[in-house]
Amino acid sequence: MNYHMRASAYTVSKGLPYVIGETNSIACQGLAGVSDVFGAAVWSVDYALYSASLNISNIYWHMGVGYRYSAWQAIQNGTTLPGPRPLYYGNWLVATALGDSEAQVVPIVNTTSLAGYAVYSSRRHGSELKSIVLVNMDVFNATSTPEAQRPSVEFTVPQELWSKNCKVSVRRLTAAGAEVQEGIAFAGRTIAPDGTIAGRETKESVVSGVVNVKASEVVLLMLD
Repeated sequence: MNYHMRASAYTVSKGLPYVIGETNSIACQGLAGVSDVFGAAVWSVDYALYSASLNISNIYWHMGVGYRYSAWQAIQNGTTLPGPRPLYYGNWLVATALGDSEAQVVPIVNTTSLAGYAVYSSRRHGSELKSIVLVNMDVFNATSTPEAQRPSVEFTVPQELWSKNCKVSVRRLTAAGAEVQEGIAFAGRTIAPDGTIAGRETKESVVSGVVNVKASEVVLLMLD
């Protein structure tokens, strides 16, 4: 994003919005086993929110019938059935984190494999924290390592966010591993091939201020 970092700063300084009109994981419709698996959904959350933190107003995901990096397969294409693809779940989490109002995204964790973002809503009399996104990009493949050996990272949440005066709910974007294409869930819910949401929303609680994020997983903390 180095190029966009410089270009967006210049554009915004001139009073103009900066938009990435076409983007996705890998050029030429993506790469099988990379762009069409759960790992791409985890990556997309970091990519989208990091873009937002650089004053990029919009990004447009490039898609097409049979494209490996599409968020949605509209019709059957060969052996690929219609329905949601992994990228859709990443988009779902990002949309939930940002909400339906103008938001400001601030990076709070930035390492080789971990990322964290605080999302603030714009208010007339100042900003207000609305959500936190924690991304663990350590690679975990379910086909090569038992679930019992899946590593995780613990994040400590400031006490003022999980005290009795402030209710925080945890929604988890997870799957068996980074390499899977099916069995992806966001807050316990999945998307059926016809676009309907299946399952009851599962919200976790913050226990003693600690949130556990497994390898190849994303957690969204919402201030309800």
